[in-house]
Amino acid sequence: MADLIAGKLGTVVVLGSVHTDLIAAADKLPGPGQSVTGTSFATAPGGKAANQACQLARCGADVALIGKVGTDQPGVELRAKLEAAGVCTRFLAVDAEAPTGTSTVLTAAGEYTSIIVPGASARLTTSEVDAAFASIADPVALVLQLELPLDIVTYTAERAAGRGMTVVLNASPVPDDPASIPSELWEATEILVANRAEANELLMSAMESPDAAVMAQSLAGAYGVETVAITLGSGGAAMYSAERFLEQLAYPAQVIDTIGAGDAFLGTLVAGMVVRLPIELALRRAVAAGALAVGGRGALESIPNAAQIEELVQRHSESQEHNNSLGSSQERHR
Repeated sequence: MADLIAGKLGTVVVLGSVHTDLIAAADKLPGPGQSVTGTSFATAPGGKAANQACQLARCGADVALIGKVGTDQPGVELRAKLEAAGVCTRFLAVDAEAPTGTSTVLTAAGEYTSIIVPGASARLTTSEVDAAFASIADPVALVLQLELPLDIVTYTAERAAGRGMTVVLNASPVPDDPASIPSELWEATEILVANRAEANELLMSAMESPDAAVMAQSLAGAYGVETVAITLGSGGAAMYSAERFLEQLAYPAQVIDTIGAGDAFLGTLVAGMVVRLPIELALRRAVAAGALAVGGRGALESIPNAAQIEELVQRHSESQEHNNSLGSSQERHR
């Protein structure tokens, strides 16, 4: 990770899902076998890779997206949205048989659940990955998630690591059996990003640790990852790297829904590292991006730009330092 943190400029490659989100909102989420009356419905662009690529681009990074959509109208519209955000879609392939993926999202009281139908996204091939890697100029980092089949994710991670790129894995969604994640993927990964629930699943623990430092250190040790960042919702975020623990309190936010907040966090964190920001400031800006993202409905449409993120950080820097007894981004040696 040293080159990335030191600010080696180049292209950030994002591989993963590009979906249409079907978002139904209600006052409460339904239980098994239950129906509830909704308050609104919207169709919005999404998919974790699309969201993260868009956030990286809006933070000023050069971004190339590797993925797949169908020949349908949603695929056309998603490509146009990504291009408008500044994402290179040259390597967003088109599948003639499968439709563009969809995510059916149910949201209530700021929380959400979703069912992902990958569609064309799951049909990405190693040859298409190879063709993209042969054409992308000066790639420095690869961002991955777990919405695509593990074999293509692992293949791409190994290729990137072999080229000296920094591999960032967003472990979402965690498979039912976390042990099914190939060891080769962990060996290629330098930065792991997860929310608290995902971190707990990866640790296969019956009880979440109240201390994010314990969880982050445990993940780093269990999977041999240099850096672990855990998003904590209203608790902000924590990061463990090279025996340093950093934490950042959440910024005040008016929550409409939390869809895409983790993607905004990840994209901003990686963008900050690429442009030589100190890791403490990169973390601070990433948490601010997440706070801004929860103020909009849907994922890609609510992703903030660099100016919005900087304005929030500046506006609340003094109050953050006052309220956080450890400092706005405090380092703890453990």
